[in-house]
Amino acid sequence: MANSTNSASLSQLNGSPEILRRIIARIPRLLGNLLIYLAAFTLVYYFKYNNIAISGSHFNFIFIYLTAWAVGGMISGKFRFQTISTLQSCLSKYYTSLLISLGIAAFLLAEIESASISRLVVVGSFFSAMLTEIAIFSFKNRAQLEKARK
Repeated sequence: MANSTNSASLSQLNGSPEILRRIIARIPRLLGNLLIYLAAFTLVYYFKYNNIAISGSHFNFIFIYLTAWAVGGMISGKFRFQTISTLQSCLSKYYTSLLISLGIAAFLLAEIESASISRLVVVGSFFSAMLTEIAIFSFKNRAQLEKARK
């Protein structure tokens, strides 16, 4: 009996029992985006250092990189589901996320001196991931973008 009253009050605090369903629905999008960013980092790192084995000082940058990605995506609203009205309105979230992520990464790299990594890897990883995201977004939503254009 006590469990049912606790669960009822929790659902009232959350405002809607569908919050968990919304969070679960976003997980594939978040994981896909995470894979894009990790693949972009690995690719740019390999081009710069001709090696995939990440050294200890460069390993610290991965945490900075993923933190900047997560915060930039949340602040810009990139992870929210929305209807597609125009290409420009949709892509502005990707551009905003990029700028926020680069700013956070630059700040954290300046504060944490143990993560000494090439600027090419930092900027190249973020830009190549964003370009990949835009290409995938445009490909997946080309029919909706055509309808919105007309």
